Amino acid sequence: MVVIIDNTTRKVADYIKEHLKKSKEAKFALGYFFLSGWDLIKESMPENPKNEFLKIIMGDETTEGTAKEIEKGYKLKLKTQLMEELSELKDKGKLNELYNLIKDNKVNIKIYNNGKLHAKLYLFLEHPEELCNELGSSPGVAIVGSSNFTRAGLAENKELNVLFTDREAIIELNKWFDELWMESEDFKEELLRILKVGQKSGINIGKFVTPEQLFKLLVWKWFDGRIEPIEKRDILAEFQLIGVINAIDIINKHNGVIIADSVGLGKSFIGATIIEEYMLGKLPQWDPNNYGIKKERKVLLILPPSLIPQWEHLLFHSGYFFSGRVWSKQVPSKTERYKTYEIYQKVANGVVKLGEVSLMSLGIFSNLNESEIKEMGLNYEYDLILIDEAHKFRNRQTKRWKNARLLRFKDDEKTFQNKFILLTATPLNNTIWDIYNLIKLFSDDFFSTFKERGRNVTQLFNEFKELKKKWKENPKYEPELRKKAQEIKEKVLDEVMILRTRRYIQETFREGEKIKVGDKELLFKEPEPEKVTYTDVPAYREYESLLKDIEKYFEALEFAYTKIYTSGYVIIGNSSSSLFEGEPEEVEEEFVRVPISTILKLLIAKRLESSIFAFERTLTKMYEKNNQFYQSLSRLAKKMNLLTVQQFIEELDKTGNELLKIAGKDDVQEILEEEGISSEEYRYPPKLRMLLNILSKGFGDDVEASQLPLPKFRDENEFYEHIKSRNGLIQKLRLGIMRTVEALKKDKEIMEKLKERIEAIKIKDNGRPRVIEEVASEEGRCPIYEYRDPKLEKLKELMYNELKGRKYIIFTQYKDTAVYLYHTIRKWAERQGSTLTYLFDTKRGRLKIGLVTGELSIEEKERIIKRFAPMANNGSDVVEKYGEIMVLISTDSLSEGVNLQDADGVINYDLPWNPMIIVQRVGRVNRIGSTKDVFVKNFVPVQEIELSLGLLAKLQEKIKDITLLIGKEFYILSPDEEISIETFGERLKSFAELKLSQLEEVSMGEDFKFIRGGIPDEVLAEFELLDFVQNKLGLKKEDFEDIQPLLKSRSPIYTLVGGGTLLAVFEIYRGKKRVGKKVVAYRDGKIEETTCREFMKLWNAKLVSSEKEPDFGELAELLNKVDTLFRHEILPKHRGSLKQKGLLGRLYEYLKYQTKQKRFDKTIDEEEVRRAKTYLGWAELNTKEIKEFKEFLLRKGALKIKGNKLEPSNFPLLVRSILEYFGSSEIDKKLTYKIIGWWY
Repeated sequence: MVVIIDNTTRKVADYIKEHLKKSKEAKFALGYFFLSGWDLIKESMPENPKNEFLKIIMGDETTEGTAKEIEKGYKLKLKTQLMEELSELKDKGKLNELYNLIKDNKVNIKIYNNGKLHAKLYLFLEHPEELCNELGSSPGVAIVGSSNFTRAGLAENKELNVLFTDREAIIELNKWFDELWMESEDFKEELLRILKVGQKSGINIGKFVTPEQLFKLLVWKWFDGRIEPIEKRDILAEFQLIGVINAIDIINKHNGVIIADSVGLGKSFIGATIIEEYMLGKLPQWDPNNYGIKKERKVLLILPPSLIPQWEHLLFHSGYFFSGRVWSKQVPSKTERYKTYEIYQKVANGVVKLGEVSLMSLGIFSNLNESEIKEMGLNYEYDLILIDEAHKFRNRQTKRWKNARLLRFKDDEKTFQNKFILLTATPLNNTIWDIYNLIKLFSDDFFSTFKERGRNVTQLFNEFKELKKKWKENPKYEPELRKKAQEIKEKVLDEVMILRTRRYIQETFREGEKIKVGDKELLFKEPEPEKVTYTDVPAYREYESLLKDIEKYFEALEFAYTKIYTSGYVIIGNSSSSLFEGEPEEVEEEFVRVPISTILKLLIAKRLESSIFAFERTLTKMYEKNNQFYQSLSRLAKKMNLLTVQQFIEELDKTGNELLKIAGKDDVQEILEEEGISSEEYRYPPKLRMLLNILSKGFGDDVEASQLPLPKFRDENEFYEHIKSRNGLIQKLRLGIMRTVEALKKDKEIMEKLKERIEAIKIKDNGRPRVIEEVASEEGRCPIYEYRDPKLEKLKELMYNELKGRKYIIFTQYKDTAVYLYHTIRKWAERQGSTLTYLFDTKRGRLKIGLVTGELSIEEKERIIKRFAPMANNGSDVVEKYGEIMVLISTDSLSEGVNLQDADGVINYDLPWNPMIIVQRVGRVNRIGSTKDVFVKNFVPVQEIELSLGLLAKLQEKIKDITLLIGKEFYILSPDEEISIETFGERLKSFAELKLSQLEEVSMGEDFKFIRGGIPDEVLAEFELLDFVQNKLGLKKEDFEDIQPLLKSRSPIYTLVGGGTLLAVFEIYRGKKRVGKKVVAYRDGKIEETTCREFMKLWNAKLVSSEKEPDFGELAELLNKVDTLFRHEILPKHRGSLKQKGLLGRLYEYLKYQTKQKRFDKTIDEEEVRRAKTYLGWAELNTKEIKEFKEFLLRKGALKIKGNKLEPSNFPLLVRSILEYFGSSEIDKKLTYKIIGWWY
């Protein structure tokens, strides 16, 4: 009779327990000894079994290979499986009995390692003496079949086992077992050591896998399954691919990224690649559809108008993006405010629409109001927002900044958060607060994504500000300041900003003068700048004489007319921090008042550095306005002493109206705004302001209107009423008029002498200055004269000889200079005729010279750009229609964002005091992939600069810190340098010979002199790892299918490869959100952070040899040490809270006290109080936000006003109100961590 045991009617475990109790000996041959199986049968062991009562042979049923390989592999596998079971065992006490049985030799275990052992035998010798009795009965029973020694095999699975009881079968099975026992290797001592380790509580060692499996698992986990290659290796350089990968990772963590690579390093290509990856559905974390919001994927680009055609070409027409099986189609937009392209993809069963990409002008976006943004649904419709030239958003008092912040969430701060890409090449020219404002564009009000990682952004920035103040007073604080700057870089900037300078890219990625893009080598060479002087030009001697006379006359010039209708002063500050209105903790700006006449001299001198025409044009405007003021006031001055008081006031009022009309469009304000300087605001109406300014002159030249002993007037009528009965004031007013007229006359005479001197260098025909062209201006027709201009002559010489046949752009700061050069060069080129054929379009009968200034329409500017650089801007059709431009003359309105890569070079006709402008100019032409050896020629107006330096020296008498003026937008000197006019002058002249990488460094704002850009090593390591996976190994997503079950494991995954160092990968969580990942190495008793670069060593690693196999007891202790060190040394970096002051600090202390007193009730529990305290400790609120928070608590009744103090009115209500105000956030969740994998 055959007895089948299949766990259906009766369990295998029941048979084993039944017969184990009756047996005198038991012998098991198993694939593996599982503790879960032992747990089922252990109670059936006899009370006092004999030695070796139970013999167990274990053998690997799956191992293949040589005997040596089997021995090595199976022993290791066996130990690791046991360790895995022991680690997961909750009741460690259960091990004691088994440990003692083996130790006392009641149970003995061997392993069979001479081949496969597929059999499962459970042999029970109830009468072992019958084995030798030939005529005896059966010695016992045996179960042979499929059941493994596991809970599943012995009790749960459908198995097939047969129970044997006949004598012959039992004898043969016993003989078979005994022979196997003799061949097997003793495992008792090793098993005892393992069980001893298992008895100790500690970290779960985890599940053992091969090195290759662990490699795959760690790669998958590290990149969140994002291991598909970015198919752009043929168009992106290595550092750009790193930028893409880094940007995606940053956005995953912080919802936005600032891409701040230098000009010409391909930020737009990085941005376009990320847009395409999102539209193709490769970034599911950004897709609102995966969070219950059903909508098309949509991207919005907010761009300066001149860049819209460039982005359209790059994304939809260049062939680099949305090409092949994916394509775009322009469609009518819902509104004229933006352009829209639909994106489609060809799939197996047809075509699917992927989504939409829209492009909006920065100007249009800036002028929208909040209701329009909501009505258009910009925040709901668009999931990814790219802003180019994002430094224009660094002032958070502007409408554009506030509008951009409205795009952060689909609805409110508890809903899906949109993603941002900010592109800027100039993030470091002012202060770190500019970066702070850009980060705030995509952060919530509390910088939650930083706080989750233990970073207090505002606190770090304020600490830097305080240290900077101390450093300015005492240089000994510099090491501390540098340390704090580095902390900001590592904890904030590296977290959200990708910043690679030209120098860094050259040193890190360039080979020779080339940089690799796929299999191609592209030119990446810094142009060697050439300094151009013109002192050798024959006309220079006469010109130099003029410069000396200008310097002499400038000394006495006061621009008296400006003091009639302005306050007479401008405000100079050293940063843009004035935008932190109502937030005194963030303001670090210094202000000084500078006489407007002094600053105007300097600004006019800067025009002289540019061109004699720009200088004369500005001087003429000021002369004419001065003369009009002089004529009007002179008429009054001649008759005022003959008038009665009433008549005088009436005439004064008429004159006031004349003066208002003369002031008209404020040309002075226009000059100041062009230089980024603000005039001091005046608190009186314009007419009253002029009357008070004139009156103040009667009290003395140095007396200001605000210092007059007068009441505050609302208008001029109140002023007239007040003075008409006060003869003393009438006399002072008359005296003021006389003094003003005298000052105007003096300026008039000086400016006439200046104009005479300029007149002397004009070329004349029959005694009349030669006019090249007349151009339209606001004053009417403006003549452009021909001067004996050595600077212009030098330019012509270059154009005729060295630059003949080449394409180049001539940059200047001023529109007047650009217009002068354009018309003068055109006239000159026409005279040259056939000797300058490269400038003539014979087909159309026109010159190949173009002009761009800020006044051009967007359409006209776009057309000129395409005519000048058709290859870079998809402009071949425009060239066919209008002709090509070989020489383009432009103001700096063209220096940002535009790609002019077709050009051979750049001529800087003047040198801006901000070196970053030079970088931007040259960066339009010198870009990655340039096929030409770009030239840069910098005109250096040596003598003209001396005039500016002389004026600066005068200014320094009034401004102690000259950087308040010359450092308005940049810092030309290192923080540790002594500021001097001489040093400034030398540095300014040196600009002409500095390469782009050097100019970038000197243009950094003072704050950033302490911070260096580059790629953090962790980011480089990630790229190297992905490159290894995707390109060297060629692994695809399907190659990771074998590790998918491991991803569900709650235990760590590990392997053993030898080497003496334990490496572990930790994930850090706040609540359910992963907020960090770390690779750590344990060496010489110390734990240190390393990178995911270590993973690569696992790929070809072999399992540790039996000779080097670690002791699992020591290994468990080692892992526990690593865990402890991580918890105490690395995890605390992710904790932390602000040391709050004011209202937040008082509320925090109040909750802390109430917690100690255990003052809870049914409506509030200790956990809610803990969360409220966490919110208060983490909150980074500015002054305005704290005010809103206070008003909220008062409305809720949680606070009350008692006398002049705020007091909590109700503890539970206060806690609930705090929780309501701050909403649901992960920052209140407990910080936890886990090991996901390790190896030794």
